[in-house]
Amino acid sequence: MGHVLEFRRDSIKFLDRMKQKHGDVFTVQLGGFYLTFILDPLSLGTFVKESPEKLDFNTFARNLVERLFGYKSLGNEKQPLMKTSHKHLRGPGLEVLTQAMMCNLQNVMLQNIDSSTDQKTWLEDRLFKCSYKAVFRAGYLSLFGNASHNCEPGSVEKAKEKDQAESETLFHEFRKYDQLVPNLA
Repeated sequence: MGHVLEFRRDSIKFLDRMKQKHGDVFTVQLGGFYLTFILDPLSLGTFVKESPEKLDFNTFARNLVERLFGYKSLGNEKQPLMKTSHKHLRGPGLEVLTQAMMCNLQNVMLQNIDSSTDQKTWLEDRLFKCSYKAVFRAGYLSLFGNASHNCEPGSVEKAKEKDQAESETLFHEFRKYDQLVPNLA
């Protein structure tokens, strides 16, 4: 089993302890598999230069998806996905997506600042959670649309509030299930 029980109990504490003991790059056995952790982003270049066979996570990903969701990969999903990605993430498609993302990031991050009330409340949170939440909400609104684009000019503020409330609710629902995935895996 290796260190799988300790890793499942408190992953961050386990990784911190291993980093103190072995440095920024180390390999541990978890559930019968050897996994290498690279905790220093500056060390990543050394490993990326390795041949693609040594860094291929497709087999691992296919097994994980099949175990978690019961989906058996046919093996040919990558080509249509790459074609669609290139279509929407280059040239004019990328410009539109980037502009939508910027507008939605401003909407999500500045939602309490431009309110008409004089009393502003400070929100305190951890950096990762704050960033994760802002990027998720803005990304959702960028990809799946905004109520504010489909309304009359006078009701833009109400539409922005609806976008904020909808993305906030969806983030909390997503987060509930997202926290279950490591335990399921």
